[in-house]
Amino acid sequence: TPEIAQSIAVADNNIIHISKLEDLRQTFTENSTDKYLAEIFAKTSNQTGKLFHMVDDPESSFEENEKYLEESNLWWDFYIELFEEIKARLIKSNEENGTAYVTEDASFRKIATPFMDRHGYRDGCGWWIKQED
Repeated sequence: TPEIAQSIAVADNNIIHISKLEDLRQTFTENSTDKYLAEIFAKTSNQTGKLFHMVDDPESSFEENEKYLEESNLWWDFYIELFEEIKARLIKSNEENGTAYVTEDASFRKIATPFMDRHGYRDGCGWWIKQED
C-alpha cells in the first residue's frame, strides 16, 4: 500500500536509503496493483535520477561518488524491472481490451506516461510528480 511505501522510504535529503531497496521490492511483490506499481515506479525513477545526478559531484569525494554510482546501478536495475512490468501490463491491455498503447520503439517515458497518468502521476521534466486530487 502507499502507506507501506512511505514508511519504508526513509529519506535523507530526499534520497531513499539503499537498505530499503529490498523492502520496496518485497512490498511490490506482495502488493502489485497498478496503482502501487505507479507509485513505486515514480519513487524508483526519481531515486535513480537523483543518484545519477550525484555521481561525479565535484563537492563529493571519490569514495562518495563511487558509492552513489553503486547505489544508482542497483536502483536502475529495479527501475528496469518495474518498467518491464508496466510494459507487460500495457501489452496485455492492448491484447485484451483493444487499446493502442505504445510499447515498442519509443522512450521509457513515452511508453510509461499513459500508465502513470492514469494512476495520478505526470512527467515533470524527467521527474514523476504526484498530481493533486
